[in-house]
Amino acid sequence: MDSGFGKLIEQIGSYLFIRPAAHALWLPRLPETFWKKAHAEFKGSLDGGQGKWVFHSPIEKQFKITLLGVPIECRLNDYGHVGVFFEQKDNWLWLKNNAKKNRHYLNLFGYTGMSSLFMATSGAKVTHVDASKPVLNWARHNANLSAALSKTPADSFRFILEDAFTYIRREEKRGNIYDGIVMDPPTFGRGAKGEIWKIEKDLIPLLQTCKKILSPQANLFLLSAHSHGFSPSVLKNCLSSIFPEWETNMECGDMLIHEESRAVPAGFFARWAQKK
Repeated sequence: MDSGFGKLIEQIGSYLFIRPAAHALWLPRLPETFWKKAHAEFKGSLDGGQGKWVFHSPIEKQFKITLLGVPIECRLNDYGHVGVFFEQKDNWLWLKNNAKKNRHYLNLFGYTGMSSLFMATSGAKVTHVDASKPVLNWARHNANLSAALSKTPADSFRFILEDAFTYIRREEKRGNIYDGIVMDPPTFGRGAKGEIWKIEKDLIPLLQTCKKILSPQANLFLLSAHSHGFSPSVLKNCLSSIFPEWETNMECGDMLIHEESRAVPAGFFARWAQKK
């Protein structure tokens, strides 16, 4: 709805939320009286440290919304997240357009499953991997909602509780392959068994292993990130260094949360799709 002074105000379902937006250094467009209508505000950083929600009006702790025809459940957590990263909207539409029926795709660091859901709406099969059991259960719940409300087949998904890097190494040994890979790696993380992930150290080895589990018919690859110090060009250079054959058909850019007349930067992406 609006942004400024390092914050943004969003309408999610029937509620208005204020959350941090470090790059929104400009002045808000809407008056202070509008901002005061917010039902809740997250106090803290969205970069991994815990904060707290301050509630100004009663709200449900869990509530459902439909986004681009896909039903999902939103929940407010201690990291300021609601289960949906709205800056990924253009990537979701890109996935829906490029994922092919009955092809098998892999979603690493899959979180609550939005990318998986949009690929499944095209009839694709998706293996969804995340190292957090609560988040994986949340993604499974969203898949069940989608199956019930938007008629996405329940067998479109396979959910794996595993460290992403550990999983793809095992898939390489098993000889399993995928027709495309989607990933949104964190800056820092721990796997299901305490494995340490640091994006600046582990991204290139991860991409190298991903190349080994792509099928000859692979038709898409999406890499996104929210890490400070990264940029669209950094992600594209990382991807093209492993897949030089894709470079002429690769694109990159900022992920944006759109307002009426401007947009808030909220991450970066690099992606490749086979020419149709």
